[in-house]
Amino acid sequence: MKFLVTILIVSQAMANHEEDDYAKVIIEKTESQYRSIKDYQVKMTISMKIPAFRMPKKKYTVFF
Repeated sequence: MKFLVTILIVSQAMANHEEDDYAKVIIEKTESQYRSIKDYQVKMTISMKIPAFRMPKKKYTVFF
């Protein structure tokens, strides 16, 4: 029984290690894509829907 539990724990640890490596690869690829962008702009509209609080819609353009 102890042997079976040990095997399950070791296999779970190995599976988690592979998932961690896969997550790191995804993060690194995403970061490299963002680093390749030199400049861009974003247009956004902000509005709030809160009872008893009024604020008109605001439009912004953000440059990076």
